Amino acid sequence: MAFVIKFADDNDFYANIDIKVGKGSGGWDDILLVKALLKLIYSPNKGVYKSPLPKPLTVSSRFDNSTAILIKHFQHRFQKMPRPDGVVSRTYERLISDAGKYTIIHLQLEAQRVLRLLEKPGTVLSYLRLTYPELVSSLSTKSAPGVMSEIASNEGGAHEIFRNP
Repeated sequence: MAFVIKFADDNDFYANIDIKVGKGSGGWDDILLVKALLKLIYSPNKGVYKSPLPKPLTVSSRFDNSTAILIKHFQHRFQKMPRPDGVVSRTYERLISDAGKYTIIHLQLEAQRVLRLLEKPGTVLSYLRLTYPELVSSLSTKSAPGVMSEIASNEGGAHEIFRNP
């Protein structure tokens, strides 16, 4: 299930995934989250980046060949991966200097850049919540009933996780 993470060294919130998204894997909302970010980055209506696909990506909870193509294109173009794997994995840290890691964070940073270029107010999380209501409960940062907040720590540093049980 997609969820929100806040890193100790950063004031921003990021969407994260539980199950890696790639061929044959991914939870429904994890796939939906990745496809929504790709759609924003490569949307022909917004005219920011040209998509390698012949038609616009359809955002759904199903992983398909179009999703695989866009993930690999993104990893090659934006993360400079020499051999993109087409997989978006969960992150435990906000390390973006390593081009081979954390496509989920790179997607959000690029999506935020697109929103700024389009002069759209707000954050990527607010855009996702407004545009894809089915992600609202997964991407909550409110201290509401049912939303658990936990502090976790590993070699990547401390971070706070917000998730609906």
